[in-house]
Amino acid sequence: MQLAAESSVGKEINVTPLIDVMLVLIVSFMVIVAVEAKLMLNLPLQETPHRSSQPSIVLDLKPDGSYAINGSPVRRAGLEDRLRAIYARRPVKILLVHAAGSRTYGEVIDAMDIARAAGIEVIGYMP
Repeated sequence: MQLAAESSVGKEINVTPLIDVMLVLIVSFMVIVAVEAKLMLNLPLQETPHRSSQPSIVLDLKPDGSYAINGSPVRRAGLEDRLRAIYARRPVKILLVHAAGSRTYGEVIDAMDIARAAGIEVIGYMP
């Protein structure tokens, strides 16, 4: 009888080391993804400030949910077309974005995506 009991104990699989290895791999992958997720910024050097003869274009995201370009109201549906028209003859395509504190991060990113689709190459944020 004793032999049967000993042989059944030896046949069980110990999954604890497998779980430990899987947890280490999951944490490692999470760290790698977090390190590789970077935001590309195009910052000017302090020694060479950018000076343009053309006035700056500022896209305002107002607290009431509306948009304005240099103070002129524009609807969200027509924002891309308006930006394309403004920047059609400009050699330097720089846009400054100013958002009210009540606007969400997603709304600001959405406006910046619209600007990129309109052909704007450099987008700056004004606090």
